[in-house]
Amino acid sequence: MYVSRSDVIDLLYEHGETATEEETDILNKLIKEVGDLTPMREQEASYWVVAPSAKEMSCERCGETFAMNKSNLIRWEYCPCCGRMIVGHKPEED
Repeated sequence: MYVSRSDVIDLLYEHGETATEEETDILNKLIKEVGDLTPMREQEASYWVVAPSAKEMSCERCGETFAMNKSNLIRWEYCPCCGRMIVGHKPEED
């Protein structure tokens, strides 16, 4: 799932409206850290690599393996581990 920095910063500012002085200091630090995050490039995508047994799938980019069923193969648009957008699936190479 993609979340924009500006949406996160807006949410932090919103919570700052009722924050104590100490909480405001923490929120300001978080706002700076969120602003310094490296943006995720759209071209960084991955595929689900499907095992020959069709019981496991793994992210081509990070290699994390998951139990496979048709529901998560189709439904998971992003890898839960590395966050890469999944653009399809392909069989595991020997």
